[in-house]
Amino acid sequence: MALSPTEAAFEGFRLTREKPLIVVWWTVVYLSVNLVVMALATSILGSSMTDILAMSANPMSADAQALETVGPKLLMFEAAALPLLLLMSAVLAGAAYRAVLQPGETSRFGYLKLGADELRLALLYLVLTFIIIGAMMVISLVVGVLLGLIVGVSGGGAAGAVAGGLAMAAALTAMLGALAYFGVRLSLAGPATFSEKKLTLRPAWLMTRGHFWRLLGAYFLSWILAIVVTLLGKAVFTGVGAAVGGGMGAYTAAGLPDFSSMASVFGPDHLLFLASTAVLGALQAAVTLTPAAVAYRALGGRSPGIVV
Repeated sequence: MALSPTEAAFEGFRLTREKPLIVVWWTVVYLSVNLVVMALATSILGSSMTDILAMSANPMSADAQALETVGPKLLMFEAAALPLLLLMSAVLAGAAYRAVLQPGETSRFGYLKLGADELRLALLYLVLTFIIIGAMMVISLVVGVLLGLIVGVSGGGAAGAVAGGLAMAAALTAMLGALAYFGVRLSLAGPATFSEKKLTLRPAWLMTRGHFWRLLGAYFLSWILAIVVTLLGKAVFTGVGAAVGGGMGAYTAAGLPDFSSMASVFGPDHLLFLASTAVLGALQAAVTLTPAAVAYRALGGRSPGIVV
């Protein structure tokens, strides 16, 4: 079976069209996890969440005192929330792979399960995260050394500034290219691990050999489609917010509650906002998670090889 980038990219739309209840069940998962994360943010971070959002919007505005105050709380929150988010990602990925690779499986509960398959996927994502972080650190180190050499050779003044700017642009391009390369070459590790029921990296890497550009095209198209879905969804929800009398900014305002108060975080406006983002998250998951499973199936699936 030949790999078709368009078929892979549009698999999520086919799946949700044929089995629309998938969106409902995946929305429930997203909303449940979001509610727990919001509760953690309110109890651990409280009013500090305002400072964190401000620093995220404008990192240059952060000062050492604010970072010293917020830092420990943020680390505590991440330690509590990240495992939950990792498990959610594994559960949704398992459902997407199950829907594509095991079409005979019952679609009850949107193909959602929590078992050994999902735990293996969670472990895989953790391993992949460390691999990508390690690769980026090495690339950043090499880029930093090269930038220093280029600026040193070009000297100071305008020539040095121009050379440094061009070198920085080239370095960022190289880093993005490396991230895309590793991401695509390792993209079949998820469906391979799910299908073969063992943590599988090298065979999945080998399966992508010679198919990089078609895979990149499929993933790029799927992300464009996911962005379109998100923008359209937000436009609809913004319009609904305006129609019920809150004005055009009502939807955005609902997403920024007072995190020092549980009553505000779990107020009706913010709950409706979380529900809307959960719907969009479920649709995004269907669009972005299924292409890798389609590609894995098209490229032969169950490829024997070395298990890491």
